[in-house]
Amino acid sequence: MRGECMIKAVIFDMDGTLIDSERIAIIAWNRSAKRFGFEIPLEMLHGFIGMTRDACMGTLTEHVGSERIANEMFEDHKVIEDELYSTMLDLKPGAREVVENLHARGLKLAVATSTRTIQAHEKFDRFGLTPYFDVFTCGDELNRSKPEPDIFLLAASRLGVDPASCVVVEDSFNGIRSAYAAGLYTVMVPDQLPPTEEILALVDKKCDSLTELQAQLPELLAVCGD
Repeated sequence: MRGECMIKAVIFDMDGTLIDSERIAIIAWNRSAKRFGFEIPLEMLHGFIGMTRDACMGTLTEHVGSERIANEMFEDHKVIEDELYSTMLDLKPGAREVVENLHARGLKLAVATSTRTIQAHEKFDRFGLTPYFDVFTCGDELNRSKPEPDIFLLAASRLGVDPASCVVVEDSFNGIRSAYAAGLYTVMVPDQLPPTEEILALVDKKCDSLTELQAQLPELLAVCGD
């Protein structure tokens, strides 16, 4: 836990935080792996959460023993994902409400996602959330993925706000590591995994859902000097 802050902006992760897509990604990975004659341990798939394609490829290549197969499998799992999105993709409970509340309070809002720019905008456009956000910072714009701090530092810079005046809302371990390294106030809303002791030590506030975060916004912003 760090000291008091003056919050001027909130930066959201996308997948698993605002949009309920990580469970779909795991289904897609498992179906693709089966097509190629492999099994991917769930622990490895959890390790991919919050990371770009390039950051995942080394681990996947080592697991399947071929860079070519790893690339083909990655592309195949994205095709499966897109098919599943048509019927399964939805917002996380409370996502719209918390975004609308923060926007109404006049706070600057940003998205910082490891997903590529085109896909990120497609998801937000689908749910009508794009107009609420001042800035989108996406995985294909950076050389270094979460857990490095680059994506949150770039988002804060684009907002014109000091990182210490930003709250980050994240679900993933890599996202929390990234936000903490960037010096932002970290709020974790777990999705696929509960936080470990290591992650809890990096978290300023933990909420079990966005609905809980919504209820605690007045308290959170008061503590942070709103």
